[in-house]
Amino acid sequence: MKTACSALLVLSSLLFSSCQLAEQWQEARKLDEEYAQYVERCEKENESLVKLKRAAAEAAGAQIRIMHAYAGKSDTIIPLSAEELATVREIIPHLQDMPALCRKAWDKQQEAFQTMSHANYFRFIDLVFLNEKGEKTDELMLTRGFGASEHAEDYKREFRLESPLYMLPADDISRFDALPSVRQAEHP
Repeated sequence: MKTACSALLVLSSLLFSSCQLAEQWQEARKLDEEYAQYVERCEKENESLVKLKRAAAEAAGAQIRIMHAYAGKSDTIIPLSAEELATVREIIPHLQDMPALCRKAWDKQQEAFQTMSHANYFRFIDLVFLNEKGEKTDELMLTRGFGASEHAEDYKREFRLESPLYMLPADDISRFDALPSVRQAEHP
């Protein structure tokens, strides 16, 4: 009887272990599929970026909006001059999506997203594109800055919670950062 109970316990333990292994295998397969879909999405230009580039090209005007996280503090609006808008129109077509993370960095990103709520900023800075009526057609979040496209390979290997959304060539980043309205927004 003891032998039968022992054998039953061993079989139960083996069955439980095999169920756990099957679940782990299914989870790993699911993550592999999600990663493959992520890489595929990253291989083509994001629809949001296409829309943003179109909005910049067609904009009648633009402004920087600073939204403060403090209760009761209203947004700060900094209009771009015609010259600044012209410079922005030259730069925006060079925007690129951030490259796909390597699998190890992507796994780290997934883990971080499961444990965090959101990034804490005291203010948010957006470049807002306006039509002829002064209505917003799209906006570019500037809070996280731009990545330098010359460092794309580094970005593939390193996940950072505060990673930029887009990349630009370093010369374009310098030109953008030198705009008077951008300097004013960065150092109010």
